[in-house]
Amino acid sequence: MAFGLLGSSFPTTPTTTGSYAKRGLWCNNRNLTKEYSIRRSLQYNSKLHYKGIEGGSSRSDKFEKKYLMNASSGESYESELKSHDESKSTLESIRNALNSFVKFTRLYAFVGVYMIPVLCMHQYVMGANQLADVEIDKINKPYLPLASGDYSYTRGVIIVGFCLLSSIGLTWMVGSKPLLWTNLITAVLTSAYAFNTFVLKQAAVYPRSLLLGCLVMGCFYSVISVSKDLADVEGDKALGLKTLAIRLGVKKVFWLCISLIQMAYGVAITLGALSPSLWSKIFTVLAHAIMVLVVWNHASSVDLSNKDSLQAFHMFVFKLVYVENILVLFVR
Repeated sequence: MAFGLLGSSFPTTPTTTGSYAKRGLWCNNRNLTKEYSIRRSLQYNSKLHYKGIEGGSSRSDKFEKKYLMNASSGESYESELKSHDESKSTLESIRNALNSFVKFTRLYAFVGVYMIPVLCMHQYVMGANQLADVEIDKINKPYLPLASGDYSYTRGVIIVGFCLLSSIGLTWMVGSKPLLWTNLITAVLTSAYAFNTFVLKQAAVYPRSLLLGCLVMGCFYSVISVSKDLADVEGDKALGLKTLAIRLGVKKVFWLCISLIQMAYGVAITLGALSPSLWSKIFTVLAHAIMVLVVWNHASSVDLSNKDSLQAFHMFVFKLVYVENILVLFVR
């Protein structure tokens, strides 16, 4: 009975064998499922790792690209700043150059003056004065271009020389003789006033003899240029010329010449009387007083209707010039 109970309590062999088979299939399927899951997970992880590597490389590339872009943008910004500074310095130098040129030319003195030759001559006068007074202007007017060093002395000489030549050349092209003489006289007087030139390392002086020679010789050569037409009135009339002797008459022009000669001798006597040297004073006054008498004596002997007499007077003026060249040497 016991065996019966025991046998009834356990299943039969075929049943047990089938359950074992089912259980084995289930376990195998479970193992295959786990293996498949593991393989899938490994494949997925490997893909993620590969993508991570690719993503990392792309990020690094992007970072490098971004860094390069920032570096290049920084270099371009620095180059822009440098070019801006260079353009700014160029504009500043141009502005300073124009400011120096305005100070050098003193444009306020140009008000009301419209002729280019006169403007150029004005620049010569202003520039020559500054060239001659550089050392003085360093103390009194240090803001001037030459005194401050904005302009070199060579540049100032070039500007002044160019303005002088432009003034004379343009006046010559215009053909205005009064303007030409005005500019020439202005240039001569400006040069004589401004430049204290040095000859043999000594300052140049302008003695009384030089002043006397300029005034007297100026009068004498004016007389020579006028008196040469006195003997040629008939021929000049035939040719239709309008000389001073034809317009005013021989007599008036002759006595005009005598008056100019006497005026020159009057200046010589005055300068001689003002001389600090006693012997020069006496000699100059007496010599020119004698010349006055000689001229009056010769003038009274001239026949104004005779061509030869008028021609002799013209040659007489040359003799006066020769004598004056000797007398000037004794003026102090």
